[in-house]
Amino acid sequence: MAVTVVQTERLTLRTWTPDDIDAFAVLARDPRVTRYINGGRAATDEQIGSFLERQIVTAARAG
Repeated sequence: MAVTVVQTERLTLRTWTPDDIDAFAVLARDPRVTRYINGGRAATDEQIGSFLERQIVTAARAG
């Protein structure tokens, strides 16, 4: 899978990879983040894995 990167002086955007799961899990469980999403509930391991898999599949399909 090719990783797509868009970069500016202040921001780098790239497609998700399986290596992102640990960093995303930290955000998905942080009360300072989840208070704005997911009804304020921390994400489960299953939700985190499912989200990451969907993002990877979607990016692969979209190219």
